Amino acid sequence: MSQGVVAVAGLREVRTLLTSFGQNEWSSGVRLVNLFLGLLYCQRNAGADGLFTVSGMALRSICPKFNRPKSKSTVKELLPLLCKIGILEVVQSHSCYHVNVSATYKFTPPFFNRKVSVTLTLRPCQRARLESAGDRLKKGLFTRFPFLPRLAADLLKIKLSDEREDARFLREKKYRHQTSLALAAMHDGNWPLPQVHADGTITHLLSSFPKDLRPFLLLAGEPIFQADLSSAYHCFFPRLIEERLQHTQCSTETIRAEQKRLVADLSSGDFYNQLLPGNRAEGKDRWNIALNSDTEKARRDRVYRRFGGHYPFTLRIIEDIKRKDRRNISKILRRLLSEVVNNALLDVQRQGIPAIPISDCLICRVSDKSFVAEVLGRHMFRMSCGVSAKVGGIRYNPYFIETYGNKIEGWEGEYPIVCGAIVPF
Repeated sequence: MSQGVVAVAGLREVRTLLTSFGQNEWSSGVRLVNLFLGLLYCQRNAGADGLFTVSGMALRSICPKFNRPKSKSTVKELLPLLCKIGILEVVQSHSCYHVNVSATYKFTPPFFNRKVSVTLTLRPCQRARLESAGDRLKKGLFTRFPFLPRLAADLLKIKLSDEREDARFLREKKYRHQTSLALAAMHDGNWPLPQVHADGTITHLLSSFPKDLRPFLLLAGEPIFQADLSSAYHCFFPRLIEERLQHTQCSTETIRAEQKRLVADLSSGDFYNQLLPGNRAEGKDRWNIALNSDTEKARRDRVYRRFGGHYPFTLRIIEDIKRKDRRNISKILRRLLSEVVNNALLDVQRQGIPAIPISDCLICRVSDKSFVAEVLGRHMFRMSCGVSAKVGGIRYNPYFIETYGNKIEGWEGEYPIVCGAIVPF
């Protein structure tokens, strides 16, 4: 069965490129059609500037890997193949410091914005593979991210309370299109599958849900509790120090003292209020802007210099990470935060408790708030090298334990089993 499509290159042109770069094995009819199907997928994901970030798993569901090539020089994966023959080029590698992300590609100038009509002859097996690509991708995602199936089921339990169901209230404010989609999904139960981004962040229709509407949400028929981590990104600063110390051979006494002081400050009081005493909101805004700005611009800010005066070695690490690209620090912090939230989500789901992640927060039922806050605080304590963060206004205490009758990992000996209460060792 033939199908007309618009691609960035024609069949004859691609065959010539494959031959000139020694990739003749991709020139067979079936593999060439698979190549074009993958190329069309890249075109659909590319922006106006030709840039796109694509998941290798999603691409393999359309164009499978070349498992047994006859020649050792034959490229097995589609994206490296398109880069080799000059259709694509890598803009950003798949790794950034110790964080793995999806690589960013763009179409090279000869093929950018080109439109060539191509007629592809699809075999029945290829058409069936193309139609089932979504199901195979979904199955692969469920295997890679085991929290997704339960999360998709928990989203079906989200409703808006009766006092905010009337259409008059929804017309009082002009909400974003994403909010309208979320309200519609609550009504008809048709929730799209949550997405897991390259840095591990989970997004869904509730990710940008307005804060003034969240108190009226019901989860499994009960009011919700927002177990959000306070100063979440900054809790990872001691971890950045610890990773640098593992590769340092000089004396570390001064650095260790700063790390302990930073852990103590993050584990008590309000971090943003310490940056600009008496004006927490302004201190938070100015620090976050400076943290994600270029180093030269950030050094002009008084709050940024105040932080450097208290924690000079920490600031040197941050500036070194931002040396090539100011966005590197946010990529690392987002990745660490997603690991904390995702691991906590898995632990909560194992107990049969419905929970929905939103950035640095887990939405749960009010009756489960103590347990969810303890689990999220415990994972942050481990990932941040000892910071006792606030979770939903509750300061995590590592010397206290909470359980629903199951053994907690790392605990030895007997401990009191109390349902829904925090009890001392």
